[in-house]
Amino acid sequence: SLSGYRSSVERSPRSNQLLDEHGATALVYSLRGFLFFGTANAILDLIRDESGIKGGNYKAILLDLKRVTGMDISALKTFLQIRRICEANGVQLLYSGIPRGTEQRIVMMGAVSMEKGKPLFFKESDYAVEYIENVILHDLGENEQTKSVASYLQELLHDQDKVRILMSAMDRVDCGVGQTLFQQGRVAGHAKCFHAHQAIHFIGYTPGKTIRQFLLAGI
Repeated sequence: SLSGYRSSVERSPRSNQLLDEHGATALVYSLRGFLFFGTANAILDLIRDESGIKGGNYKAILLDLKRVTGMDISALKTFLQIRRICEANGVQLLYSGIPRGTEQRIVMMGAVSMEKGKPLFFKESDYAVEYIENVILHDLGENEQTKSVASYLQELLHDQDKVRILMSAMDRVDCGVGQTLFQQGRVAGHAKCFHAHQAIHFIGYTPGKTIRQFLLAGI
């Protein structure tokens, strides 16, 4: 479950606490090899027998296919059954690391949950887990995207004086589409913090060293 499988996104202490408490509301299955009826049906049996699904305790199930080499039609039909079980109980079925040429087959079979008309496919499991975390936080009323930089700093530092010092030292720059703010590997002249794509990013500064970025929080 998500209790022991988290994304690489660095979130606020409050969000991390909520995900620790409610991460069990999602399941992650990592599959491998060539999938045929027998292997896919084993996953179906696990999901069918999972009491938490029919009890409404789950929000999402992720099938990670990164190590899958291919699948036959019987496996696709089994995934369709899994999707029907999931959505009948308010659970989304997601996929990550799908083998080349398989996405369209899954969509045509109707074996994936849709969000705003698009299938819930993710290039890597990390992105899929991040999506699930966002769903959990949203349902719990934790909306990180409405918080300011100062709010994030306060949650990190727990010291209003330090937050005021940092905020007073910052210059706001509104950039246009296509404008370059920095380049990877370039020697940094000062530290940067920016809000983009509903996430707070910090660019670390060490004299004479290259730029290093880490994500404080994202949604």
